[in-house]
Amino acid sequence: MGKLHKLLSALLNGQRAIKPFVRVPYSQFFVEVLRILVSTGFIYSFVVTERELKTFSRVKFKANSKFYCVEKTPQQIIVKLKYTPYGPAIGQIQQFSSPGRSYFVKVTEFPRVWSKFKKEKQINWKSSMAENDKLILLSTSRGIMGMEEAMQKNIGGKLLCSIV
Repeated sequence: MGKLHKLLSALLNGQRAIKPFVRVPYSQFFVEVLRILVSTGFIYSFVVTERELKTFSRVKFKANSKFYCVEKTPQQIIVKLKYTPYGPAIGQIQQFSSPGRSYFVKVTEFPRVWSKFKKEKQINWKSSMAENDKLILLSTSRGIMGMEEAMQKNIGGKLLCSIV
């Protein structure tokens, strides 16, 4: 879950610095998480940049031929952050699973996990946020999805994080 921590840290730090955009390295895992964040309204949108070639310098190679040093820039994701009149759309993020410890949940345990999350987390609710504006992400056999979608598809999985 090192990748997830990098993505969530970039989003939170960008919103704390009141930046309109944040750049994160490309990963299919990041694209799936960001797709869910867009559909639930925590960020506006994201764009995956194309790979570009950059020419750095000319180097003479052998007698009269010229050799160009060319390097590919890594693919990136540009995320447009969302703000409300009361502050950032993402208030808090809690990561459940870590590289050393994974928490797996069955479909029948979802209501217990949801109620435990509400009781344990003493959240400072902003006046613009309702109690339903939260998301719990799961990694399932059918990809990454929110808890509500996993309940509809009747799939359990690994708890990743909660976003409020």
